[in-house]
Amino acid sequence: MRRLPRRHIVIILDVLTAGLIILAATIAQGGGFIVRFAGIRISFGTPTRTLLWLGLAVVVRRALGRNIGPFGIGRAQWRRLVPSADLFLVRAPDGFWRRTAFASLGIALALAILVHDQLLHMYSVPDLGDPLFSMWRIGWVAHQIVTDPAHLFDTNIFYPERLTLTLSDPMILPALTAAPLLALGVHPVLAYNLLFLSGLWLSGIATYLLVERLTGSPRAAFIAGLMYACYAYRFDHYSHLELQMTQWMPLGLLALHLFLSTGRWPYAIALAGAVVAQLYSSMYYAVFFLVYLTVIAIGLLIIPRPPIRRLVLPMAASITLAALLAIPIARAFLAAQPTKGERGVDEITLYSATPIDYLRAHIYSGVWRHRMLQNAPERTLFPGAAPLAPGGPFRRVRRSRRCRPAPANSRPIQQKYSRPASGNAAIDADGSDRARPAPER
Repeated sequence: MRRLPRRHIVIILDVLTAGLIILAATIAQGGGFIVRFAGIRISFGTPTRTLLWLGLAVVVRRALGRNIGPFGIGRAQWRRLVPSADLFLVRAPDGFWRRTAFASLGIALALAILVHDQLLHMYSVPDLGDPLFSMWRIGWVAHQIVTDPAHLFDTNIFYPERLTLTLSDPMILPALTAAPLLALGVHPVLAYNLLFLSGLWLSGIATYLLVERLTGSPRAAFIAGLMYACYAYRFDHYSHLELQMTQWMPLGLLALHLFLSTGRWPYAIALAGAVVAQLYSSMYYAVFFLVYLTVIAIGLLIIPRPPIRRLVLPMAASITLAALLAIPIARAFLAAQPTKGERGVDEITLYSATPIDYLRAHIYSGVWRHRMLQNAPERTLFPGAAPLAPGGPFRRVRRSRRCRPAPANSRPIQQKYSRPASGNAAIDADGSDRARPAPER
């Protein structure tokens, strides 16, 4: 039997150490949990034993690989991982758009397999709650934007209260996207489902555009787009249309990289447009994205150190433009704040994620639902094995200005899907309630 190289053992120990640190923190924060795997009941009550195993792993790792860097990467290799100005592909490489088209088809095929039941029942929705509410929001915006846009936020509910569209995410941009379909007489349920599926697909394409320019690897970009479009988190919010509108964030990051690399005005304007588009698509994500975008921008200014002088004026104009475009929605929400009040602390706590939630699998997961922790409302964050499995072959990505196609003998990534679970309530085009199986992942 061939002996495992010491470097590989060190890499395994480093991964084990990182996992034990996360596990100990999760147990300490959550107070322990129980996992069932292959009929075996594993109990994690206190972090004591986990910390003991962690200490043992650190001691063995130090003894075997004192001169081997973290995860088997030497100091010189770690330095090369630090971003520099010439790593980002400012110009699209040869065949970029052709590869993007093929990647789009691949992502569409994966989504078709993943949500095949939804595609077979395009006049149905998974439940009678948020999907119907989203249809009302889409219908109201599409109607009011052409009849009385000045009173867009004064909806036909809770009369005589004003600004009642601010009682939830107004979702104005997705509604405007679906407005032509409604004007052509497309059924609201069908228009809703087309809009829903487009959010998943466009999010995957946008991620592909970003990652190939960042890495120079079409394969890594395709895997990133596939994971972003099909990520398990989306199915915990399958009925929340606004939480599927995530395509503007990768496009915003792409515009940020292009702007910092070139200093050109069109990219600064595109960055402002992506941020505003995310705001008018999902206010939740817009708030998160602004924080994340700021951190990334600061990091890119500190490490690659682009010339600041040429960036100041277009960046100021970009911020000003985004602020001006955000005024209508900001004014409406600020004016409605005294009427709405604040969310209660208990409600915020209930829906706030904790580290242990990353070990909760969704009830529709055919592989993990009986092996991980029980489902929690809107807090099942376990990603599954699929996002981690492709990481190995693409860990050592070649950064170059020329993108080489994948070898002809490369293996396709296979994904197993289980049979649909029990049916959920749905509404058909004729208005009748009918059981429809929810999508399986």
